[in-house]
Amino acid sequence: MERRSTKHKQAILEIFENNHLLSAKELQQQISDADASTIYRNLTRLEEDDMLRSVPVGEVTKYELIEKHDAHDHFICKNCEMVKTIFVDAAAFRSQLPTDENFSVTVHGTCNECR
Repeated sequence: MERRSTKHKQAILEIFENNHLLSAKELQQQISDADASTIYRNLTRLEEDDMLRSVPVGEVTKYELIEKHDAHDHFICKNCEMVKTIFVDAAAFRSQLPTDENFSVTVHGTCNECR
């Protein structure tokens, strides 16, 4: 069953067209007529529909568009929570996994600035 497109869902997708890794709070600040429950409900649906993916960054969950042509993963500094896009050889990595489902890789470590 295809879900209907609401104005808030469209607003969220439009914001992600020009932004990368936003939290629900950051989205709510940009969509003034949407309360927190509306934002979270739409984020959950967009994630279920494989349009967004969540990325835990410290204590906060951030979201990003899933773009089929731009598969990437993340390095997150455990000190300053800086996020850097990384590219993992998906074919080599997939051969080591016990599943053929989609996956993402998040590497946690200390960035050069925090050393």
